[in-house]
Amino acid sequence: MSIKNFESIHTYDQHGENDGNSRASRKFIARQIQVVLKVMPDLRAIDIKNDMLSNFGIKINYSWGKETAQQELFGDDDEAYDSLRWYESMVYATNPWSCVVIDADDGRFRRLFISYNACIEGFITGCMPLLFLDETFIKNRYRGILLSATGYDGNWGIFPLAYCVCDQENEVNWKWFLQGLWTLLYDRKNPYQPLRRLIMISDADKGIRATVKEFFPDAFHSRCVLHLVENFKKNMKNFGHKAYVTAMEYSPERWANKYFPGIRYCHVTSNITESFNS
Repeated sequence: MSIKNFESIHTYDQHGENDGNSRASRKFIARQIQVVLKVMPDLRAIDIKNDMLSNFGIKINYSWGKETAQQELFGDDDEAYDSLRWYESMVYATNPWSCVVIDADDGRFRRLFISYNACIEGFITGCMPLLFLDETFIKNRYRGILLSATGYDGNWGIFPLAYCVCDQENEVNWKWFLQGLWTLLYDRKNPYQPLRRLIMISDADKGIRATVKEFFPDAFHSRCVLHLVENFKKNMKNFGHKAYVTAMEYSPERWANKYFPGIRYCHVTSNITESFNS
């Protein structure tokens, strides 16, 4: 057999009907994205798309590359929700006296409350009586909100006490979360003396103020001063009067050291919750 003719220039279409589409497998693309997602979990899908094009010359679908990488890194969202009952039983088996509450409506997930017994006992016995309340967005397929109660340990380290997964931040969900929090600290049988002079620091209101007053009437509820200052600055352009009204609506005893009845332990912000959220 011998070569009779050799055409060094090919004129037929290289891609044909698949022109502009990726010929790389999902697994290959997911492996490339995983490295970045480990350190940058909030990376946008458009940034991933542009990086794959510039680094590999591959055009990918807008979102499926990131979704595939996230599933391999953190597991599938559907399977995670289906495994909640199994997870609940494993928490009680490995950390007795923990609190896991799954709120469902006809089998459909609504809310989740979790606090591990090690965190409960650790907070009561070894942490300052400070609790920081905040929310953050859950950035997965189903979205939702994560409510959290975070404290400081003896070394000024972040000490998470409890958190709640729900659909949105409102008074109903804050009430459900703080009711569970009250149960942990004041209505459970344990060998430790529960806190009686708790200090709670929160940011935006959205139902927190009324709920804290209902379930923790003896607690000192402080407001994040930075949040107050930002609202004050925003309303300064309205001749100062609206700024004054905004400040007074938060009640001076909640943000002014002169009027605050408790001890702030040198904390007037909720920065620790931002670290926990991250």
